[in-house]
Amino acid sequence: MRAGQRKFLVEVGVVVFGVLIALGAEQLVGQINTNQDVAEARAAIRAEIRAATGDIRARLALSGCITRRASELESRLQQYRNGNAFTPIAAIGRPMSTPPISQAWETLKASPAAMHLPTEERLAYGALYAGFAMLRDVQGTERETWLQLQDFEGAPDLDPASAMRLRGLISRARIANEAMDRMGATAMERATDLGVEIGTRAPVENGSLCRPLP
Repeated sequence: MRAGQRKFLVEVGVVVFGVLIALGAEQLVGQINTNQDVAEARAAIRAEIRAATGDIRARLALSGCITRRASELESRLQQYRNGNAFTPIAAIGRPMSTPPISQAWETLKASPAAMHLPTEERLAYGALYAGFAMLRDVQGTERETWLQLQDFEGAPDLDPASAMRLRGLISRARIANEAMDRMGATAMERATDLGVEIGTRAPVENGSLCRPLP
């Protein structure tokens, strides 16, 4: 092989080697950026889950108060059914709860970083957020039910129509409370399985929900 040919091949080899190094560096930078995007998305989701489970825990802490209030209202309703003097209902109160948000999860689903999450982890997040969506529906029903129960505060008496309405609202309140207990516990279990710490927030009640009716 002539010296000129060897020199040419060396120069070509240098160029190819340089191109390979450049491509490798570009891929490395791209992988680092992707890993950073995934880490940031994961941190945002876990913070969102922590806040949501804190709100759920606070709402579930009111479950006993809701059960007692429903029983007290049922007792007043039974007074009317038995033909006894109806005792006017004082402040009923209502449970306050914050629906779990899914902004970080929706943002992740729309980004390329979602495909770089491990499949099992991505599916676990999806199941948890599907549970959050169902919880929002139940919370909406519960909120509307207790707002309608406020109509009976201070009512001096009942009539057949109002008694039937009150009975239906008490039933809806109980069903919603049971659903919140069941679905809320499931959501917190799934969050724990993902290694997310359950958030902490003080329960919030409106009026005198946790105080016995006089």
